[in-house]
Amino acid sequence: MKEHLAAALVERAGIRCDRVDEHRPIIDPCMGSGTLLIEGVYRMLGIATNAQRERFGFESLQVHDPLHWQTLQHQAQQQRQQTLSQAHAADKPLAYGFDHDPRALHAARDNISRAGLHGLIVIKQQALSDMRPEQLPDGPVVVLT
Repeated sequence: MKEHLAAALVERAGIRCDRVDEHRPIIDPCMGSGTLLIEGVYRMLGIATNAQRERFGFESLQVHDPLHWQTLQHQAQQQRQQTLSQAHAADKPLAYGFDHDPRALHAARDNISRAGLHGLIVIKQQALSDMRPEQLPDGPVVVLT
């Protein structure tokens, strides 16, 4: 799933970037490569989709101001690092993903790590048919899949 589509689904699910400590954890019982989980946690933390992307199409437009764009990117990167540091310091998972396919688990683990969200998203190899309520966090959750 493309990041922008996952971000739209996350927004439609009502996940907002208010206060992380008030959010319900996200559960994806068929996580695949983990895109929904990553975008969901990014949304909770107020981190933009594609924040780590190196190049955008608008950069080739004549009206593009590279100096201004560099400043904005630098500010966003600093904010991202600060936000991720605070989230990691809280030491509380924000999302849980499951998949029966070991290849999906491997891809999700790589993507989560690349996104800087290791420890904030907990993943496990498990089929949907084997899931039990006691495996999930207490209280209400948001299920995306």
